[in-house]
Order: sequence, then C-alpha cells, then structure tokens
Amino acid sequence: MTDPHNPARPDESAFGAPRIKAGPGGGAVRLARLVRDLMERHQITRAEAVLMKLLPPLEAAEPPALYFLQPGGNAVVIGVCEWFATGDGHPTRERTFSNGVGRGCRTTPAAPSCGRGVAGASAWLRVVWGGARNTDAACLDNLQAMAAYLAVSEVDAVAVWGWGSGGAAVAVAAALELEDVETWPQLVEWRLANVNPKNKRGPDWGRGTGKQLRILEAELAQRTSAGAGKSAALNAMGRELGYTGAEPRKPLQKAMDAVRMRKATSPSAAPSSDGVTIVRSGQKVPKPPKAA
Repeated sequence: MTDPHNPARPDESAFGAPRIKAGPGGGAVRLARLVRDLMERHQITRAEAVLMKLLPPLEAAEPPALYFLQPGGNAVVIGVCEWFATGDGHPTRERTFSNGVGRGCRTTPAAPSCGRGVAGASAWLRVVWGGARNTDAACLDNLQAMAAYLAVSEVDAVAVWGWGSGGAAVAVAAALELEDVETWPQLVEWRLANVNPKNKRGPDWGRGTGKQLRILEAELAQRTSAGAGKSAALNAMGRELGYTGAEPRKPLQKAMDAVRMRKATSPSAAPSSDGVTIVRSGQKVPKPPKAA
C-alpha cells in the first residue's frame, strides 16, 4: 500500500504540457523541477532551496510570472487565484448552522487565506515547501496540490534561477538571421544568440530598419490588450531577453524612447511665409527660386 505521506513520484506528463505558448521561447519549467535543480546545483535541502533561492525573486516588487500547467494546451497565468493555509492550498471547508430567521447552513473556509496571485502562492510556498514537516515527494509531487502544477517560463527559469547550468537539458535553437525574424519569440531567440561576449549587450535596436521595434511594440500591444499593465508586460519581456535587476523593462523603454526621439528631431522641412524654409534644427535654408 502506498504511503500517502511519501507518494511514488509520478511522471512529469501527469502535471500538464510544459509550455507557455507555441514557438521558440515558449517552454515552461514546473516549479518542482526547478526546486530539485536548485537542490542539486547548490547541494542544499529542499527547504533551503525554496527559502534562499526560489522565493526571493518571487517576493520582489516585480516578480516573474507564475503559470498553472494545463493537460493539453498552453499554461495559464495564475491571476488572482486564492491560496489557503492547507497542505494542498485548497480551501478545506466546514459547515456552520444558523438557528435564526432564514435557518440553514453555510460553508466557510476552515483555514486562513495566504493571499492571492503570486503573493499568495509565495506565502503558501514559504510555509509548506519551505517547511520541514513533509517529505520532498509529498511537497513537490502531490497531484492534489495546487502548487504541483505551478510553472515559470523557461526563459525566466534560465535568466532568474540559472536553470540548465547544472546539467538540466536546455534546447539550443538553430541560428536565425534578422531578416528571418517575424515574431517576438524569434526576436528573443535572435537577440540572445547575438549577445556581445565582451560587454554582454545585445544587438543595437536600430538594426533592421526599425523591424525589431515594430515587433517589440506589437508584442507589447498584444500583452496590454490581454490585460497586463505596461510596466509589468515590459518587465516580463525584458526578462525574456535576459535583462536582470529590479526593472528589466528599462532597456526596452529606452530603445523605444530613442526611436521616438530620432523621429521627433529628424529634419522636416516646412515652408514659411518669408521666402525661406525653416528646418527643425533651427537653420534657415533659402527657398529655391521658382522655375520660369
């Protein structure tokens, strides 16, 4: 008989498809696999891996996105899902009875709430995965627990937690040329493959006659129209490109602002009434005489 406190480790496919979206850069890493990778690379316990390595980025002001893996499709953002202080995160309920007018019963959560969204998930992970009460298998592979289906994008797993640097397999995509780049995942792949090894910077955003910025702005518009805030969307996109720090959106915002500035200050001739042409740089150029 299987010990419920130390269940057999299920196959990874039981937790859903490991992908955020189709195409390059769309892979997902289940959080439990990431924790085991951190344990192996740093030679630390599960509680240490959770408390010292996994949670600090998730508890930051701009945390990486968390997803729930799905059985046959793309993972979905956890949104405002509420977490409760139970072993599986679900709100175990109890009945209470009323003897007054409108007599009947109602159900209420028997455990307090840990919060909602990433903050709630992080609080739950700190208590359950970061505690020593249960075994690693009971924490990380419990098919009944909400957290067993949590995942981050593979791009975030690599950039934020160093996924793959200790032996976990990370697929290396075939090299792309800029003229072949048409989508945001392809742009991410191309820019990461062309980082300057000396200064660790990606290619100039001006390369490609504005193509990179058009793809960037189209992806930003798609994410904001889906409900994400501009700053949050740019931060997520910045992390996908390998930018780190508290505000990875800044290089992207700077690139977009620089293009707008160049457009605003580029010479644009406009005829004036005094027989000269005024150029935005402030110089006056004589108006050519009319043809006879």
